[in-house]
Amino acid sequence: MLKPFIIVEGFELVDNPDGFNRQLTELLKLPQVVFGSTLGEWLYDQGYDLVWINLTDVQGYIQDNAEAVNAVIAKINQIKTSNGSSEPNMIMGVSAGGIIAKYALLKAQQTGFDHQCEKFFTYDSPLRGAN
Repeated sequence: MLKPFIIVEGFELVDNPDGFNRQLTELLKLPQVVFGSTLGEWLYDQGYDLVWINLTDVQGYIQDNAEAVNAVIAKINQIKTSNGSSEPNMIMGVSAGGIIAKYALLKAQQTGFDHQCEKFFTYDSPLRGAN
């Protein structure tokens, strides 16, 4: 792994691996994303390594899930370093994954943990709350 693109999952109604695979495939096929190509094509062309964080209990406490996200980021950073990469991380949170990832990054900054995240964005995340 040299250039991570980390996707933090959001709420799902069905707890099965096939559901996660379908969600990821659909997300990567979105046509309107960048420079006229799909998100998946653009990531591949840019040489990104895809990391999908499938949380154990996405409906659990945001703080606990954020801690799990930061543990994954720490492992990714360790792998990058051992591979000689200094590429920054790009992180995308989907739905509740956006809230969790934002909390994780804020917590990392408060504690001095180097998340190495250069870009963070969300897709369908209720960052201003939900009604």
